[in-house]
Amino acid sequence: MQDLDGKRVVATGGSEGLGLAMVEALAASGAHVTALARDRVKLAAAERVGAAVVAGDATDAAVMNSIIGDQAPDVLILNAGALEGVSGEEHVMRRYGSVMRPADFGQRVTELLADPRYASGVAYGFRANAAIMLLDA
Repeated sequence: MQDLDGKRVVATGGSEGLGLAMVEALAASGAHVTALARDRVKLAAAERVGAAVVAGDATDAAVMNSIIGDQAPDVLILNAGALEGVSGEEHVMRRYGSVMRPADFGQRVTELLADPRYASGVAYGFRANAAIMLLDA
């Protein structure tokens, strides 16, 4: 993908942390972003940056099938997940010894998606429990 303007992106876990950072960066790059998260109140942050929001559980097949069917995304970011009792940043610090600020991470993901070397139809892992899938042909 060379141009994110007008691309349809669905991001699970898009209400806070790295998910929200990606939603913010992608929306700023002109993508049409839909953020999914369980907590409707926290999704207000994604809504404020122009994302459409859906309150639901990414592990619910009916919810995901509906979103994918309705949105027909070019990019699917699978970022939902929680570490009980440990923040995402703390988990990364423990595992890797350093952490990238969420805003910087969101910008880096946006740059990677704009890179034409990334092929469609392939999933790219970017952390232990998340992946990006480029769906357009």
